Amino acid sequence: MTSDDALTRDWPAPSPPGGFWYGYEDNAREVTFRIYQQLRDLATEIEITRTPATEAQHILAQHQFAYRDLTGALAGVRDDEFDRAPDEKEWPLRTVLYHIGLTERGFHALIHWAVARRRAGDTLPIEMPDDHRDAVSDPIVESGTLGEVLQRFDALHQRVLHDFTNLDSTDLDAPNVWWEGYEIPARFRLHRFDAHLREHTIQVDKTLAGIDHPPSEPQRLARLIHRALGQVEGCLLGAPDTCMDQQQSIAESIAAAMTGLQ
Repeated sequence: MTSDDALTRDWPAPSPPGGFWYGYEDNAREVTFRIYQQLRDLATEIEITRTPATEAQHILAQHQFAYRDLTGALAGVRDDEFDRAPDEKEWPLRTVLYHIGLTERGFHALIHWAVARRRAGDTLPIEMPDDHRDAVSDPIVESGTLGEVLQRFDALHQRVLHDFTNLDSTDLDAPNVWWEGYEIPARFRLHRFDAHLREHTIQVDKTLAGIDHPPSEPQRLARLIHRALGQVEGCLLGAPDTCMDQQQSIAESIAAAMTGLQ
């Protein structure tokens, strides 16, 4: 993560006079906002160009935005901070991420079972068998560095998107039973990915404040970019090839920015 002072240094190769971004990329801070604007513009283009998103895709897009807000909140966190807790009553970040992973693995398995049951004509038991989680996803492992934990969590996240992006409204109506003890539609459980992740992203923010890690300006900018990226990724669910030229252009801009920040 770059320093606050580095944000003001001249950019190595700003646009020439008359270029589209001339005057908007003289230093590292301005380049960040230029990339942010490109991402927001791309999200708009995708939304007005793509085939209309389904209900499931809209719900998962909300989840994707929440996911990127979490990864943005963790940008710049060091491994030596991963196991620090504000006090004995609060969780360290490792425990927070472990809890999120366990819960999302449960959501994933429950929805997966409910949909499979509906498609089988409701002939399967409504209560998910204990071994179904292991059949559809890898166990959540708490150990490892922050990067390793996030990598495993991303694998689960991608599995959720892969399995549920093409659910239809009938799938979302499929009932399931968990700790509540009564039937809940898969639609509710799919929305819980977003709400539960938001709850614990707030906990991440509180934990970082409690261990004396307030976000620096570069970390705030990184989180802004993560959020904008999450919106683009959400818009692409179910229509990944939309605006491919713009996607490639922004990917090149981000790669160039990462090189320039080194």
